[in-house]
This record gives sequence, C-alpha cells and structure tokens, in this order.
Amino acid sequence: SETEAVDPIDYEEFVSQQSERDPLAQVLDFPEDDIEVNLVPRKIRTEEHVVPEEPYSQLDPTVQNCVDCYTSDWVVVNRKYQQYSSSLIIRDRGEEKVAVVQNTPRQQFECDDTPDPTPEFEDGDKSDRQSWASFDIRTAQPDEPVPGLLDKVDIEVMDTLNTNRRLDRRPESLFSLYPEQDEFDMLEKRTLAELPTETQGHRILVKCLELSLALQDIEPVFASMALYDARERRKVSENFYFDMNTEGVKKMLAGHLDHADISSHARTCVFDISTVPGDLFLVVKLEKVLQGDMSEAIEPYIKEERNVEKVRGGALDACKRLGQYRMPFCWTAIELAKIVRGIPLANESGSDVDSTGSNSLD
Repeated sequence: SETEAVDPIDYEEFVSQQSERDPLAQVLDFPEDDIEVNLVPRKIRTEEHVVPEEPYSQLDPTVQNCVDCYTSDWVVVNRKYQQYSSSLIIRDRGEEKVAVVQNTPRQQFECDDTPDPTPEFEDGDKSDRQSWASFDIRTAQPDEPVPGLLDKVDIEVMDTLNTNRRLDRRPESLFSLYPEQDEFDMLEKRTLAELPTETQGHRILVKCLELSLALQDIEPVFASMALYDARERRKVSENFYFDMNTEGVKKMLAGHLDHADISSHARTCVFDISTVPGDLFLVVKLEKVLQGDMSEAIEPYIKEERNVEKVRGGALDACKRLGQYRMPFCWTAIELAKIVRGIPLANESGSDVDSTGSNSLD
C-alpha cells in the first residue's frame, strides 16, 4: 500500500556488495591513509616516574592500572582528513561559508520570473484566465533553432567543451552552498580531543627556614600549608606538611610514631598557580597534641609570665597519654600579591590576626 513504511537501505551491506565492481569504490570507503597512530612520550618533572617500591608483578591489579595510567606514553590518533568532517566544518568554516554564499551569484530560472497570482488575475470576470504558459498557436512565433544542435562533433571535443562549461562560474567551495545538517542527523558531533598538557601558570617555591614561637622546643608542633582562593572561597592546592621539630622534641612522641619516611623531612615545596595571584593566600596551620580546652592550651604562649617547666611537664604528660591525637593551635595567612609585588613580609603593617580575634600567628 502507499502508506506502508519502507525500510532504509543498509549502507554498510550495500557498500560491501557493490565495492568490488564499482569503479568509484574508493569514494565510498575510508581512505587508507586517513588514520595515523603515533606514540608521544609523556613529559615528567622528575628523572624517573614515581612508582611503588614493590615489583610491578606483585602489585594489586588496581594499583597496576593506576601505574600504567600515570606512566604510560600518550597514544595519539591523527586523522589526515579530519578537517572535512562535520564536527570541524561547522566550527571552523562558519565565516567562510557565509562569505561563499554572499559572493556566489544567485541562479535565475524561468519559474522564478513568473509573477505570483493576484486577485485580479484569478477573477474570471476581469481576466481571461490565461496562464503564463498559454499562447495562441496561430500567432505564436517559433523559437530560434539552437546553433550546432545537429552538427556532428567529435566525442572528445564535446567532453572537453562540457567540462569547461561546468567549470564556468563554479563556486570554489561547492559544499559550502549546501545547508547544514540538523544536529540530530549529524554523525560527528564532538571535535578531536587535544593532547593532554600541563597548565602553564605561576609556580611558587616555598622554603620553611624557621618556626619561631613564644615558647621554643616545649612540645611538638605539626605544621602544614596550602593555597586558598579568597574570591572563590575554596582551597586550590593540596596540603604540604613539614616538620620543624628538633630531635629532642620528637622523642616526646616515641611511643606513638612509627618509622618516619624520608619524604616527611621535606621543608621545601612548589605550588602551581592557575588562577589570579591577587586573590590567593598561603595559609599556614599549626597543630599540637590534644590537651583539652583551647584557651588553656594557648594561654602559656600569650601570657608574659609563665612557668616553662610546668608547661613542659604538662606537654610531656599529654604526649604520653594522647600523643596520637591533634588539636588546632594557630594559623596565619600570607597574601601572595605582596610577594609578587616584591613587598617583604617583615614590612607589613600590623599582623594577620582576623577580626574575630582568633589565635593566629603574627
């Protein structure tokens, strides 16, 4: 029946059946030199990749996948004719298409010259209802004969003449005149992925030279620092933990600390900055062993008169009982814009104590 739906042709099956005997099979198939696979070495900052010390074969399969993911080279697939795909033409050739359409002369056909019907034209009383194609055979003039229509011309000469006529006034980008596909019908919607690269921003080298408190070498102090964005109100880096305690102070935690890795002795770090430096602050936080109420824990560092031996004895007792627990001690924030402008931190007016009067470092 006329309303019966017709199944569309299977393109892949049709090409596979007709490609052998079709002289233009190369137009239907993908070019053999379209895809090129390259192996790009991964760039790293260190001399060698940082991987677990255990042999690769003894690692858990999940850990092996992580090691492969972060150490393997990039496999890059380049397509030679990618610029002709719909995903790139729509993105890169929008302006070119508009220019081609504007500079191409509009074709004029006979039906375009036909006037639109008007009420007077359709009125039978005022019109003879003759269309543009109606004419009187007896009074009509014959058309001029086409010159050379019946002349015998060599086939090669005729082909050359037709080829030249087809090239006459032909647009440079013929497919630019064709309307774009609907988004639903597009086969390629996503553009080619770029090779992963590291964001090139600012880098700040931080060296922890000295930690000066009102009471020195009384109890262990655990320090860390990180970058914060004041405008976005979020943290923009990982924590860097550094140890400024002396060997004598570390012995106070002998019963609670295992063997320390050599990386925990680092006092230098590099922060990568990808945002505006004017809104970034370097926040340094200090913690101590849990000793109960916050006000009592910081009181010896604030009062001018203090019993150092009593404070040391209390800290030693706390380390023995609660050495594995931490509590907040104090903090400070350094504006990176001052460092960028070359303003020494010692020349800052006032301290970084917040408006609520919390225990921050000067």
